[in-house]
Amino acid sequence: MTRLTIDISGEEKQQIKALAALHGKTLKDYVLEKVLPYEETAEVGALLLKSLRENSYSDWTPLDTQTLRQSLREE
Repeated sequence: MTRLTIDISGEEKQQIKALAALHGKTLKDYVLEKVLPYEETAEVGALLLKSLRENSYSDWTPLDTQTLRQSLREE
């Protein structure tokens, strides 16, 4: 596990913490949910696993989220 540190004001932290509490989530879970929505994360993960199985790292090319979704739907 690794850490991510961002500089925000105390007020911003309290606002995010309050929003997390209102949703019944930890601060970490709330922020991750907002930054990496599950559906998108799952799609990216599935495509990456497929690429790992079928290609070598040198064959990878950058894809945007829309291209990733389209690739997954075509299968």
